[in-house]
Amino acid sequence: MNFWNRYWYGPVPAVRPYLLVKGFLILLAFDTWTGMIAHGARYGAGGFNVAHFRWLDALHPVPTAAWYVGLMLLIGWLALVTVLAGTNRLVLGLIALLYTYGWSMSLLDRYQHHYFISLALLCLTFIPSIRSLQLSGLRGGSSADEVRPGGGAGPETSAWSYGLLAATIAIVYVWTAVAKLDTEWRTGLTLRSIAESKVVAVWFRDIAGRVGVGADTFWMIASVAVVVLELFLAVSYLLAPVCHVGRLWRCWRMLAWLGAVALHVGNEVLELRIGWFSYYMIVLASVYLLPARWLAAAVAVAASPMRRFERWTGLIGRPVVATVATAGLVAATGATLDLPGAPTATIAAAALFVAAAVIARARGRQVQALTVAAALATVLMWTAVVHSRVRFDFYTYHGHSLVGPEEGLRRQAMYRKSLNYAPDDRSRARAHNHLALACEQEGRLDDAIEHYRQAVRLTSRAFEVRRNLGMVLRARGHVEEAIDQLRAAVAINADHGRTHYELATVLGENGELEQAVHHYREAIRCAPQFAAAHHGLGLGLNLLGRSRDAVEHFRLALQLEPQSPTALNALAWVLATDADDQVRRPEEAVRLAERAAALTDHRDVAILDTLAAAEASAGRFDRAVDVAGRALELAESAGAEHRAELIRSHLDLYRESKPVPGRR
Repeated sequence: MNFWNRYWYGPVPAVRPYLLVKGFLILLAFDTWTGMIAHGARYGAGGFNVAHFRWLDALHPVPTAAWYVGLMLLIGWLALVTVLAGTNRLVLGLIALLYTYGWSMSLLDRYQHHYFISLALLCLTFIPSIRSLQLSGLRGGSSADEVRPGGGAGPETSAWSYGLLAATIAIVYVWTAVAKLDTEWRTGLTLRSIAESKVVAVWFRDIAGRVGVGADTFWMIASVAVVVLELFLAVSYLLAPVCHVGRLWRCWRMLAWLGAVALHVGNEVLELRIGWFSYYMIVLASVYLLPARWLAAAVAVAASPMRRFERWTGLIGRPVVATVATAGLVAATGATLDLPGAPTATIAAAALFVAAAVIARARGRQVQALTVAAALATVLMWTAVVHSRVRFDFYTYHGHSLVGPEEGLRRQAMYRKSLNYAPDDRSRARAHNHLALACEQEGRLDDAIEHYRQAVRLTSRAFEVRRNLGMVLRARGHVEEAIDQLRAAVAINADHGRTHYELATVLGENGELEQAVHHYREAIRCAPQFAAAHHGLGLGLNLLGRSRDAVEHFRLALQLEPQSPTALNALAWVLATDADDQVRRPEEAVRLAERAAALTDHRDVAILDTLAAAEASAGRFDRAVDVAGRALELAESAGAEHRAELIRSHLDLYRESKPVPGRR
C-alpha cells in the first residue's frame, strides 16, 4: 500500500476515532446549550437579517430568537443522545446539517471556528460506528466487521474521514500562521496589545527581562514562536494518521500535544472571545497526538460505568411504557426552561425519539438504550441550561437588542428576567445597572437611582455603576451624593478621563473650584486631546482669577475643536473683558466672537452678548449697543429673564461708553 492509500485507508487505532466522535459531540452539546443559545437573543431584532448565503435569505428571511434557540437545544440533545446510545450516520449527518444552518442563517454569527466545526461534523459523519465492547476485543454491533484486532494499542479500523479531518485541522493551523505574517504581528505589536495586561504574560516578560531580553524583543520572539508552533502543529496533524510507531514519532507527538495545549490554554488565559474553540482543539489534539495506549486506558476506565449503563437499560421491563414516559419527559422539559423556542424544540426532540423507537422496534431491535439515552440527555440539557448563566446572558442581550423608544417596557421586562437568572452578585449588579439605564431612558430617574443603589450594594467596586449613579443624582439635584459617587468611581478607575471631567463639572457647579481644577487636570492627564476638559479647566482657572492659565487652555480647546462656538465664545469673553492688559486683546476677541456668531446664525444670546462686550472693549460702543440690543430681543423672546437682565446692565454701560468691567 503506497503512502496515499495508507493515509486514507490504512489502519488506525480504533480508540482514536471512537473518542473523537464521543468527545467532540459532548463538547458540541454543552457548547450549543451554554455558549451559543445566548447569542440567539439578537436574532430577529428590527425585522432585519442577512444570511451567509443569498439563497438562505430567500428560504428564511428573518430567523427569530425562538427559532435559533430551539435549533441549538435540539442540536445539543441529538449530539448527547448519539454519544449515549451509539453513533448513527444519518443522525450525525442531521447534526452537521442543522449546526451548519444554525450559524449560516445570519451574519450575526461570524465566528470563523463555527465553519470549522461544520467541516469537522461532516468528517465525523463518515467515521465507522465503534462500540466500547469492540475496543475491549469483543465483537459486537453492526459495525463489528470494521474493527480488526491490532497491536499493543488495541483494535484497529480504517477511517478515511479521520485522515480528512486531520488534513482539515492542518489547513486551519497553516492559515492562522500565514495570517500572522504581517508586520504588526511579526514585530510583536499585535500580541503585545492583546497580552500586555495579562498577569501570566507579564510574568514571562519579567523573567525574560531578568536575563537581558528587552520588552520589545520579548514580544517579537513570542509572536514569531506562535507562528512556528502553528506550522509545527500543522505538520504534526498531517502525519498523525500514518505515523503510529517509533520512539522518534512518539516524542514528536507528545511535543506537539504539549504545544497545542499550551497554545489553546494561552488563548483562554488571554481571554480571546472565541467561544469553546480552544476546548475543541484540545480534545482534537488529545485524540490525534496522545499515545493510543493512554487513550485505550482512559476508555477502559470509562467502560465499567458504561457497561453498568447498558445493563441498567436491560432492566427496563416495559419498553413501550418507558418510551411513552420518556417522550413525555422530553416534550415537557422545554416549558420549564423559560427560553423562546424551547417548548417547540423539546416537542420536536420527543417526536424524533418516538420515531426512532418505532423504527427500532419494527426492525426487531431493543429500544431500552435509546430510551435511557434520551432521558439522560434531556436531564443533562435541563441541568446545563438551569445551572449556567445562559438565560441571564440571553435576556441581557435581548434587552440590549430592543433599542427603539417604543421598546422601553419590553427592554425593562428582559432586564428583569435577566435579574431573575443572574448567577452571582456581580451579575445581579449588572442587571440592576441595565434596568437603571432603561429607567433613565424612560425619564424615571428615581427608579433608576434605586436600581443603581441596589447594584452598589451588591458590588461596591463597580466603576460603571458608581459613575452612572453619580450622573443621575446630579440630574435630580442631589449634588453632594453625586460628588460622593463620582469620587468613588475615580477611586476605582483613576485613569478614566470622562469620569474625572464629570466629577470636575459637578464640583465646579457646587463652588469647589480648586477640586474642580484638580479633576479637570486629571481628565487631561488621561486624555490629552480631551477638548471639553481643556475648556472646563479654562473656566475654572478663570473663576479663580488665573486668567493667563485659563487663556492657555481655552486656546488648546480651540485647537482641538476649531469650529466649536463654545470654545470660541469662552476665549473671546476672557480676551474682551479681563482686567489684565497683557491678557485682554479686544480685536482678537471680536474676530473670535464673530466666528462663533456666524456658526450659530447669530441666534445664540450668550455669543451675541460676548460679541457686544468685545466691540465695547475695542471702543466701538455704538456697535456694541446694536449687538446687545439684538441679544436682548432674543433673550426676552425666549423667556430668559436672568440673561436679559444681565444684558440690560451691559447695555447701560455701553450707552455710557464703558466696557464690561474685568475680573481682577
